[in-house]
Amino acid sequence: MTLVRTLVLLIALLLPSLAAAEAPSGLGWSELRAEPFTFWHRDDDAGLAEGLAEASGDVLADVVDRTGLAAPRHIDVVLASTPEAFAAAQPGDPPDWAAGTAYDERSEIYLRTRLPRTGPSNLEQVFTHEVVHIVLGRAWKRGDPPRWLNEGLSKYLAGEMAPGEHAVLARAAAGGSLLSMETFTNGWPSRAAHARLAYVQSVDFVAFLARQGDEVLPTVIGQMATGETLDTALVAATGDTLEIQEERWRSRVTVWHALIPVLGSSGTFWGIGAVLFLFAAVKRRRAFHLKVAELEEAERLRAIVAIE
Repeated sequence: MTLVRTLVLLIALLLPSLAAAEAPSGLGWSELRAEPFTFWHRDDDAGLAEGLAEASGDVLADVVDRTGLAAPRHIDVVLASTPEAFAAAQPGDPPDWAAGTAYDERSEIYLRTRLPRTGPSNLEQVFTHEVVHIVLGRAWKRGDPPRWLNEGLSKYLAGEMAPGEHAVLARAAAGGSLLSMETFTNGWPSRAAHARLAYVQSVDFVAFLARQGDEVLPTVIGQMATGETLDTALVAATGDTLEIQEERWRSRVTVWHALIPVLGSSGTFWGIGAVLFLFAAVKRRRAFHLKVAELEEAERLRAIVAIE
């Protein structure tokens, strides 16, 4: 009986280390420490690893400060220069387009260093994005963070909101097709167009909360991490319900919301196109309401004539 208990104890002690396998090491891999990070890289990525290591302390401090969450004791970061190496190094199966992945239960980040990028994102932004996933995921007490918060917060703190995404948000607002936050707090849209809009709304809603005060976002995150609903978390953070907060957020999504972020950027023409689209939509709406008013007035006059 004593032997059985001893074996059970040994298995229990070994399971955590088996669940959190070490990052790649051995032939061809070098290790660079910048506590609490360990960067694993090959020779061709040595410069990138040094640059990330130098910035990593500030990145983590900013994420911790703006979320109110604790910093993980350790994070492994693996840099891979090819799609094959990127996929082979990690425990999961990353999508072809991924520039980075994070496994919060293992506290591991994988970065693809040679991914062609046509937008404003760079490797440090991708790194920041994945750090947020790790910090947020490890803070959650039950299950996983809501996808809107996980993705919205990561993109917001990494500064990844692109001009084209602002245009998507502005067009949805003009067309009255913004999604209700409740529809993707406990799930995620399956349609591609709705999924993209949910991503964009998530980032902007997180930014909207952050602008209300330094403690609002940490309070919402802290409340939800312990199992509270979004509505309860918002009341604790702002005194207002989700319905009120969402209505305030929707009222701020305007033509200027689409215009301001893209002025002076490489997406200026896209942004101007979005604004022109919005003006056209507003003009069509006004024309429609004017036509309805004219018809109602004509009907009223016919009724008066009939009475007389």
